Amino acid sequence: MMGARGDEAKNIVRKSHEIVKKFVKGNSPEDLILKRCIIATGDPSVKDLIVFKGNPVDAGIKALERGAKIVVDVSMVKAGIRYHDVVVAVEHADLDADVRVRDGFYRLRNLIDGNIVAIGNSPAGAMAVYDLCKEGFKPALIIATPVGFVNADRAKELIRSLDVPSITTVGSRGGSNICVAVLNTIIDIARERGQIKRGRGVVIVGVGASQGFLTERAIEEIRRADVIYGSRRAIELAKKYVSGKVVELKSFGKDVYRRIEEDGRRRRVVVLSTGDPMVVGLGKKIRGEVIPGISSVQLALARLGVDLTEVVVIDGHARDCIDEVKKAFKIGRYALIVADSNFNVKRLMDFANVTVLENLGYMNERICENCEIKSDLVILFAKRR
Repeated sequence: MMGARGDEAKNIVRKSHEIVKKFVKGNSPEDLILKRCIIATGDPSVKDLIVFKGNPVDAGIKALERGAKIVVDVSMVKAGIRYHDVVVAVEHADLDADVRVRDGFYRLRNLIDGNIVAIGNSPAGAMAVYDLCKEGFKPALIIATPVGFVNADRAKELIRSLDVPSITTVGSRGGSNICVAVLNTIIDIARERGQIKRGRGVVIVGVGASQGFLTERAIEEIRRADVIYGSRRAIELAKKYVSGKVVELKSFGKDVYRRIEEDGRRRRVVVLSTGDPMVVGLGKKIRGEVIPGISSVQLALARLGVDLTEVVVIDGHARDCIDEVKKAFKIGRYALIVADSNFNVKRLMDFANVTVLENLGYMNERICENCEIKSDLVILFAKRR
């Protein structure tokens, strides 16, 4: 339901759909797109701007069923799309190009053939796609809603003149929000019909130590998943990229891991691991592909200015690791302990200087010397006195 997860968000979506029924009565795929565009803009008149040519919804769904890529003009469009395989033209352009979006599309010319192209911002991008089509490249579907007073109207007219299914806006109006609304509606319809192939298997994805540390690969896997498993904190870190079902894990153990592996035999499953799955994470506990994340260990080393080769990383959760710390000192290394609020830091302070690093990457991040632990999200850096 338009990406809504919580009860409040779902209620807002329901109310919005009730309102737009006044302006668009039907429930055809085209009507659903018009409704979504009205909600995205808050403007009922946008329904009169959108032009469908050549059965574009069917063309888009068939392309998605084949596993098509979506090639977009700018990152703003990609950010809103709930699909796993999106390529941004401007990111592939030469930095010194006169018109980077145009250059990006030309560099991706072979990729647009048979895939979906979506232009939400750049008239120059739409013109480039038109020129490429005239050269013989043929996308499965073009969505073109660039906005502006210079070339936007003309660029969209040219897209409509092609022998390619398209969805466009007329005149100077449009924008990335309309482009995203159109695309997500087509994607949602394809998913509801079971026509998007996501594959099967289990992928353990590191979501990073805190907000903002997800890698592009992690985001792609999260978007691609049929179902997402994870703790509440992990789900919170990844939620804006989730398009599949969400299952919150309130307990962890062999039975839970076995059920997840069995689920992966039927569909695409992503298990979210806070930090990095291979740093006191789920990477060795569940069988599947591992996508690394940025762990609190890496953040701690960055804050301290210490190299990974200078430390021994120790798991200090619910276990006495004092002997391991002493062994690290004996070989000339520092000890970096992944711990929690139950760790007996005073015992460590009996023979070591300890830096406490808590809530790394969060607003309440705290770093102090030889102080007490106040958080369950804590790294301890210990060096011999």
